[in-house]
Amino acid sequence: MLKTIKKSFLAVVLTFAALFTLASCNIFGGTGGGTTPTDPTADAQAALNEFTAQVTFADAEAVTKDFNLVVSGKKGSYTIPITWTSSNKEVIDVVDLMEDGTPSAYYKQAKVARPAAGEADATVTLTADFSLTYTKADGTSATLKAQKTYTFVVLANTVTSTYLTEVEVGVPYKLGITQQNAGKVLYVQNGVAATYYVATTETLADGGDVYLESVEGGYHIYFLNPDQTKTYLSAEVSGTHLNCVLRDSSAVVWAWDETYSTLTTDLSGTKVVMGTHDSYPTCGIEKYEDLPGVFPAQFYASPTSSMSEDEKNAANDAAALTLEEKVEADFNLPATGVNGSTISWVVSEGTAVSIEEGVAKVTRTEADQTVKLTATITSGTVSKTKEFTVLVKGNVLT
Repeated sequence: MLKTIKKSFLAVVLTFAALFTLASCNIFGGTGGGTTPTDPTADAQAALNEFTAQVTFADAEAVTKDFNLVVSGKKGSYTIPITWTSSNKEVIDVVDLMEDGTPSAYYKQAKVARPAAGEADATVTLTADFSLTYTKADGTSATLKAQKTYTFVVLANTVTSTYLTEVEVGVPYKLGITQQNAGKVLYVQNGVAATYYVATTETLADGGDVYLESVEGGYHIYFLNPDQTKTYLSAEVSGTHLNCVLRDSSAVVWAWDETYSTLTTDLSGTKVVMGTHDSYPTCGIEKYEDLPGVFPAQFYASPTSSMSEDEKNAANDAAALTLEEKVEADFNLPATGVNGSTISWVVSEGTAVSIEEGVAKVTRTEADQTVKLTATITSGTVSKTKEFTVLVKGNVLT
């Protein structure tokens, strides 16, 4: 769910109806170049005056998101470029609007950073400088200039975010998206919405518990399923779209970003985050460069975090416990978890493996065989079980 660039935003209202038709050339009081003017300067000035009057904004007193600024327009035969400056770049900054990796020739983007919840609304002035170059009666070139200011009120956020600025491996969290323009927090769930994107809920307790695991270069993030298997939150390129997906394994490595207290990764050279934009109720992938105009997924304390130390240790050691899926020789079975839990093993199905003093003894036959091993992870008085399916490869006859 990559944010599409919108040409209708805060509604820059430029009444350019039929500007590019021949009939439009005579609607501005002057000829606008439609016929030979008797006073080229007066004609050009009239066109500039009418053009600047037409550049207006709707909802300027209730700004909540990024919007676009036109940088060039036409009046009759005249092309009128516009440059924009902001009185407060911390709240509204004028930046290039990117289209397919290149700056737009027609728009700039007003990038909005709303004041935090509890702070006052911010008032910002954007100044537009217009210029019109024309040919005078004596054949020489001249330029007319005009300036117009616009006042915007950027509304403060309405939701106080309680997201965490530090996270740990193996601890349960809720992944929340603070959707300021809708005044709510969306909590990511272990499931897919009807729209294909990852589902969310507005109820903290109904959000899925997510965990981080350390990998080379960063982290994987996953849900722990009731059967102790993992469902990973990953990101993929699908045609021209960047999507957040649920997978049995993660193809991407996430890195911690201190600026926004979120996870980022790189997809085809684009730095991205999990999150959403506008009022979409699902979790997708957003471009990092669009922050803070989009809403990143951040970590919130989970009610599960109130578990006892034994419950946490057993749950985290169970989540971290893995075995090879395919074996050809004897292998060792972990006896202790990283958090101190003791681990015991039994063969719950199959005959190709037996357990002797912490070692899984493999008996191979000509055909592949499947066995199931069950681990019991115990911390204090708390125990959890986790089942593994292992394929014992058959002997290759020579």
